[in-house]
Amino acid sequence: MADSIEYHGRLMEFAPTNVTGLGVIQSLHRKIPQVVVLEPGDATRYILLMVPLGANIAPYLDDYGIPSWEANSYLFVSKLSGEECLGTWIPFGPGRVVDTHNVEPLSSNEWSRQFLAWWFTSLYEVL
Repeated sequence: MADSIEYHGRLMEFAPTNVTGLGVIQSLHRKIPQVVVLEPGDATRYILLMVPLGANIAPYLDDYGIPSWEANSYLFVSKLSGEECLGTWIPFGPGRVVDTHNVEPLSSNEWSRQFLAWWFTSLYEVL
């Protein structure tokens, strides 16, 4: 797993509260959308809808800068929050590193972007 991450000296939790990390990985590999609830320990809560992309979506991805042959290497992730459902395309796969610019559409808060980038990178290390 990626190096641990702290917020004001408090170690952040990786484990989702609604499903195991292994359950997340299994769903994504089976191309099953997954909702993940994260409560890392800094008084925040993230509810993320993760949708693995595949061949049936590939023809539409070129408009978003994703070559159709790379469709299986991306997730569409939406942060479910009130009436807003901000979403973005995030690279997916073993050894991938997610940077803060990848998760920028999910939050305007720098700390939240840092946490989410760490969380996805840590998840991919388990793949």
